[in-house]
Amino acid sequence: MDPAPPAVHAAPVAARDLRPGPGGLTPAALRWLPALASVSLALHLRAVYAGPPWQVFVFKPLTTTLVLAMALAAPGAVSRRYRAAVAAGLVFSLLGDVILILPGETFVPGLLAFLVAHVLYLVAFTDGVGLRLRGWHTAFGVSAIRSGWSWPSCSLAE
Repeated sequence: MDPAPPAVHAAPVAARDLRPGPGGLTPAALRWLPALASVSLALHLRAVYAGPPWQVFVFKPLTTTLVLAMALAAPGAVSRRYRAAVAAGLVFSLLGDVILILPGETFVPGLLAFLVAHVLYLVAFTDGVGLRLRGWHTAFGVSAIRSGWSWPSCSLAE
C-alpha cells in the first residue's frame, strides 16, 4: 500500500495584502506594477529601435498608464494636492505622448500638453514648501512676449 501523498499547504496571505490601498489596488497587486512598467518600457524601446512600429503605439502609452497607476495607488502620507497634481501631470504627459505619436502636425499640441504637465509637477513638488509666486507672472509674461517675438523666425512657424 502506498503512503498518502504529503499535504500541500498554500502560503498564508497576510490580511494587509488583501486590503485595497488609496488607488484601489491591493499591496500585492501594487508590487507587480513596477515590473509590468519595466517590461512595457523595454518593449517600447525595442519597438523604437528594432520595430515593429505599431508596438510603439501600444507600449509608450501603456508604460505611462502603468506609472500613473503606481502614482495613484502608492501608499504614503502625501497631501491630496500632491497626489492630484502628480496624477494630473501624468495624465497630461500621457496625452502628450499620444499626440506626438499621431501622424501630422502634432508637435505644438504635444508640446502644450507637456507644458501643462510640467506646471502640474511644479504645483506638486512645491506643495508645502511655502513657495511665493511673486515675480513669476513677470517672468512668464516676459517669456511669452519673447516667444511671440521670435516665433516668426522659428522653423515650426512655417
